[in-house]
Amino acid sequence: FFFLAGTTGLRCGELRALKWSDINLDQGYLYVNRTYTVGLNNRNYIDSPKTKSSARMVSLPFQTVELLKEWRVFQQKETKVFSLVADRLVFNGYKNMRPSYDVPISTTTLDRWNVEIAKKAGLDHIRVHDFRGTYASLMVSSRVDTNHLKEEMGHANIKTTMDRYAKTTNAVSYTHLTLPTILRV
Repeated sequence: FFFLAGTTGLRCGELRALKWSDINLDQGYLYVNRTYTVGLNNRNYIDSPKTKSSARMVSLPFQTVELLKEWRVFQQKETKVFSLVADRLVFNGYKNMRPSYDVPISTTTLDRWNVEIAKKAGLDHIRVHDFRGTYASLMVSSRVDTNHLKEEMGHANIKTTMDRYAKTTNAVSYTHLTLPTILRV
C-alpha cells in the first residue's frame, strides 16, 4: 500500500478502492476510476473519482510493478486460490477475522502499519495522505515535467499541484534515500 502510494501519488481513497482489473502489470500502468469515501452519517462507500481529472491513467515504475506481482501471489496464497478474480480489491480488509476481497482495508489498519513501519525504518511518522505530497515533492525536485505530474496526480490545473503538494523544503532532506528503499522496509 505505502509503496504504491509513494511511487504514484494516489489518494488514500483511490488506493483503497483499487481493483486488480484497474491494473495492467504487463504494460505498467493503472487506471483510477473510483475512490472509497465517507458520506452521510459516516457511511463508507465506493464512488466515482473526486473530480473529472481524477479519473486517469497512472504509469507504474518497474519496481512497483514487481512488488504488485508479489502482492498478487501473496493474496492468492492467502485465499488458497490459483487466480484472483479481476474485480477483487488490491488492498482488502477483513470480515469476521477472514480476508474479504469486497471490503477495503481500514484506515485504522493503515494508520497502525504506517506507525510501525516508520518506527522500524527510523523515520519520522507522516500521515498516509502525506505520501502523496512526498511523491509530488520528490518528482518536482527530480525535475519531472510539471504538466505530466499534474495529470498523474489527477489535478485539473498545474496551480493545484504546485501550491498544495510541490513543497521541496522537507523532501530535499531525504534525497540521499531512494523512495523504494524507504518504502520497502
